[in-house]
Amino acid sequence: MVRGVSEPRVAPPEPFEVAESLTPSEVRQRRRPPAARPAPSAPRLTPEGALIEHESGLQTWDIAPGRGQPPIEGQIVVVEYTGWLDGQVIDSSYQRLDPLRFAVGSGRVLPGLDEGVRQMRRGGLRQLVIPPELAFGERGVPDKIPADATLIYEIKLLDILELRDEPPEPPEPGWLTGADGLQTADLSLGPGPTLRPDKTAVLDYTMWVEAPSLETRTRIDSSLERPAPVKAGPGALLPGWEAGMRGMRVGGHRLIRLPPALAFGDEGKPPAIPPGATLILEVYLRRLE
Repeated sequence: MVRGVSEPRVAPPEPFEVAESLTPSEVRQRRRPPAARPAPSAPRLTPEGALIEHESGLQTWDIAPGRGQPPIEGQIVVVEYTGWLDGQVIDSSYQRLDPLRFAVGSGRVLPGLDEGVRQMRRGGLRQLVIPPELAFGERGVPDKIPADATLIYEIKLLDILELRDEPPEPPEPGWLTGADGLQTADLSLGPGPTLRPDKTAVLDYTMWVEAPSLETRTRIDSSLERPAPVKAGPGALLPGWEAGMRGMRVGGHRLIRLPPALAFGDEGKPPAIPPGATLILEVYLRRLE
């Protein structure tokens, strides 16, 4: 059971405010249907002597070591996990469409999960034996987790993401500029189907703002800080944003630059978006629904 994955901790400045039929919070937070993905039904039998006990009381067994460098504080990890209590599944990312992600050290998950992922590497698979003080402690969870329960988790580190302080530069030949001032630049073309206007886009994005009143570009929002990608149906995004995504294919990675007239205009949206601000978006199209 993961703590606090149903809502973002801080409400971001709201780009999802055009649609009248679907509120911004519904776009981000509506429940995803269960996915037909196989989940482990029981934890693996731990070989004798395989568990390593850490100073905190957490015990770990590296089933598969992975590769590369482990995550550091503030980086975002993408994980699949399943947790058991007395051999019964209590929570699993496999019950959802998307793996879980969280920033290391953010406090969004159980302390045992946060500590357990810190020395993992991409592709690694680890079993965690989490003592009560790193799980739900003396209180437990009413009707779900008894007091002082020790939990077993298996966690697979799929990826490590890092929020950029600055947007990437567009590759050659640079920005493609439309008649209305909208600019786009593809960082990579996806292999999947092309986005259609009647489809819901499941996407990740990071947003920066630049304005005469700001000395530097400032990152103001990113879906990477949320537990899963966001869903945006037709009419849910700023019109310029939707226009900038036309022609994207699933798996694509694109920069979109919205002039003030296609963003929040001369009024802006204080305090995050000053008057006359240009918005820069880095968008990943994950899938279509």
